[in-house]
Amino acid sequence: MPTTGCLALPIRDDRGVTVGALGFSGARHRVEDPTEVIGALEPTARALAPLVV
Repeated sequence: MPTTGCLALPIRDDRGVTVGALGFSGARHRVEDPTEVIGALEPTARALAPLVV
């Protein structure tokens, strides 16, 4: 059984179109219950959105 996992959050432009993604790789328990990881990464994904051309 794997001990690691990954997930990704979309980076969306002002029209809601996905223009990129922010990925996470880490311990399996963080991916199985990703609430904390998503909460930490969502503000960064929103902050990056205007910078993606």
